Amino acid sequence: ANLANGVLVGAAPEDTTMRLVVVVASAPEEVAGLAAAVVEVLSPDDRLSLRIETSEQLANVRQAVQGELGRFSRELIVFVLAGGLALTTVTVLSAVTLRKRDFGRRRVLGASRSAIVVLVLTQTAVSAVVGSAVGTVAGLAIVRQVAEAVPPWSFVVGVGTLALLAALVAAMLPALLAARRDPVRVLRVP
Repeated sequence: ANLANGVLVGAAPEDTTMRLVVVVASAPEEVAGLAAAVVEVLSPDDRLSLRIETSEQLANVRQAVQGELGRFSRELIVFVLAGGLALTTVTVLSAVTLRKRDFGRRRVLGASRSAIVVLVLTQTAVSAVVGSAVGTVAGLAIVRQVAEAVPPWSFVVGVGTLALLAALVAAMLPALLAARRDPVRVLRVP
């Protein structure tokens, strides 16, 4: 990353001695081959004056750490989505339980079971879209303040979409329970 903004400037004609050449490998496995290729390309008259320093071991450590961080990040996202799924299920289930008379009235007035399911899923989807948008904007603002970097948009959109899908999956069971209740039993006055 520190070489990304670098510029290579040719030596002046009176000073033809090259002092430093930096070659960046895209993968740790390429370091040994690149070192050999640099020696061949430069072909110095006196090979003893050429000194090559490689950081192959450092590149291997970096790749291993990136792999561990990637695995940890994936596990963290799965854990957060699973927790959100559980909380959404409990929240929608309690909302459906509190509104059982409303759903019973709708059924008596002619609403089909699928209409009740669609109603519950739509209400959940609207809340999930708003929550996902607010959470994404807040998360991006915090990450920008703390790390001064923003994750790629594909990641941001992917996590937001997964959160929305998790909310819809979580609302499916309570929606089916609301649709399967007997409207006569629900509306019966105790």
